[in-house]
Amino acid sequence: MANVLPKNQRKALKINYILRFATITSIVFSIVFIFASTMSLAVYVEAKEDMVRTNTAFDLEQQIYKRNTHSPTVVSEKLFKSQIQAIKDADKNTAGNSIQRVVFDWEKYAKDIVITSIQYSLDSNPKTKKQDDTVRVSGIARNRSSLNAFVQELRSDNTFTAVSFPVSDLLHIQEIPFSVKMMLNKK
Repeated sequence: MANVLPKNQRKALKINYILRFATITSIVFSIVFIFASTMSLAVYVEAKEDMVRTNTAFDLEQQIYKRNTHSPTVVSEKLFKSQIQAIKDADKNTAGNSIQRVVFDWEKYAKDIVITSIQYSLDSNPKTKKQDDTVRVSGIARNRSSLNAFVQELRSDNTFTAVSFPVSDLLHIQEIPFSVKMMLNKK
């Protein structure tokens, strides 16, 4: 199809077409820019609110932590951990080893002595300002001679020092309840 319009009208139509295209393109880009800016602003505001909530929660956790570091539960937990560490730090003899040694020494007298409890504890020593590992063995002995032999066996064992038991335990002749206290030898 042939264009029969005069040259100047064709030129004006071409300019008009380019201007319309540029106007529509700029309007579309403006709408896209406004939409993207609006969405970015919403995301920014939400992220800022999340940051404020996170900082508030963090501050609250720090306050709770500071308050709980001096609570009785935390103090007793620290004491318990220090006692466990003291057990681990014992050079040669450990709590488990000391209890095994008591059982080993007792096996020879098992038919005459019944052990009802073995207790291991860390007792504060005011003289040395350290903690002493203490083992207490309680039970019932059939007679005095087996109880004396068992105590002598514990005294001769290098695992223990200061093996003692009350003389009042020997008041009975048979079925003697006893409680022997000894310190763990740390050497």
